[in-house]
Amino acid sequence: MDVRVFGDGSNGKLTLRVMDAMGEKFVKDVGALSWTGWQPVTLAIDRTWAHSAGNNDGIIDLPVSQVAARTTARARGVCWWTILR
Repeated sequence: MDVRVFGDGSNGKLTLRVMDAMGEKFVKDVGALSWTGWQPVTLAIDRTWAHSAGNNDGIIDLPVSQVAARTTARARGVCWWTILR
């Protein structure tokens, strides 16, 4: 999954969450927002994502129904992101 993330340089932790077509939820820590401005981030769609619920098979079944981003309280500003593919 390729995303572009707007970092605020706060080093706050960014986590992405995805829900697949079967209702399975996947979570992946992206890392610290150590940069400022837009930066491309590539996340492999593999078995390193934590997962639960749905059919709980660890495979992201398409189409993805939800995508969300979360930052820790340390992040000072808004974290913007967009999915590229």
